[in-house]
Amino acid sequence: MREPSLTDLCLITEELTVEIISDMVHVHPALAQLALKAKGEENVVSITDSMVGTGLPDGVYKMSDGREFSTRKDDVARLTRDSKVIVGSILTMNYALRNLVKKCGLSLIQASKLTSFNSARVMGLEEEIGSLEVGKSADLTVLNSSFDCLLTLIEGRVAYRKK
Repeated sequence: MREPSLTDLCLITEELTVEIISDMVHVHPALAQLALKAKGEENVVSITDSMVGTGLPDGVYKMSDGREFSTRKDDVARLTRDSKVIVGSILTMNYALRNLVKKCGLSLIQASKLTSFNSARVMGLEEEIGSLEVGKSADLTVLNSSFDCLLTLIEGRVAYRKK
């Protein structure tokens, strides 16, 4: 008989909220769906685990310790000397949202909860951020149908606008 793994225990422990790196490489879409079924959408948080290669074009780069890694769109950062070794995610949250919708079958509302409100709740900040409501900080990202970022507002002020 197999002993339960840490992952198994996390899925059955009601008091825990689980985090999923939503690049769909660290966690397969089927396992993300399993976590959602086991925990419910209110107890799953989407994270990125982004590292220094995030946002850079496909290529080879160096980490602060000198090791070289490569990046490729819709993949992860991998060591160049052993491409099986993942050194981090290069995922941004808008594409985490896209992956939850396109690869896990969540609605945009469900995926938004995992990428925004649930994180705020876990940090105890749900009264200030995480959803659009009167009295909360007006932090907002506008995406197009491809989930590319067009505009970002922080406290109601434009912080980024795609040119």
